[in-house]
Amino acid sequence: MKPEAVALSWPLTEPNRTSARKQLQRSSICFDIAFDPRKSRGVTIQAFPDVAHRVDIPSDTIRLPASTHCALTEMQIFLDVEDFRRWPIKVKRKSGIRCLDVFDAIYETFQRTLKPEDVRAFGEARIKRCERFCQQRCIDSPGLPEYNRQHGMRRVDLLRGRRFFRGIVQSGEDWTLLLDDYTSSRH
Repeated sequence: MKPEAVALSWPLTEPNRTSARKQLQRSSICFDIAFDPRKSRGVTIQAFPDVAHRVDIPSDTIRLPASTHCALTEMQIFLDVEDFRRWPIKVKRKSGIRCLDVFDAIYETFQRTLKPEDVRAFGEARIKRCERFCQQRCIDSPGLPEYNRQHGMRRVDLLRGRRFFRGIVQSGEDWTLLLDDYTSSRH
């Protein structure tokens, strides 16, 4: 039996899956999964249409229910690349998942430092090739780059720059996370 289709609130949707009015609204959201969505500049929107100035997403918007038509209490999200299915993003909230809960779960999943089993699974050579993405994250992060570097590589660094949230789409009973890299991002 086919699972029920669930409509998501606009901050979680892929831009081309929304109406033209909502697409303009949605296209202005920016969430870099390398940074805490609860902190200032974690999830931002354009302050005004056609102006590059960004502000934190309003509290009432980021706390919208994840779904527009039902109360989701659990979600399992996988990145859209097979290699990363080993790190499912699990979101749970008894009183109903909010957009913020989804952003938090994504951030928490990819902020974890690499474990020896991750190095074995991906291989030392691939990890080495991702060091420049770790360096870039450390430069982009608030605080001192050297301090950030001392904490080592994180899962997000293996994404090779694919750090910008593009949306979530339903995939059977699970969900798929879509990301863009910072070279193709319009944020």
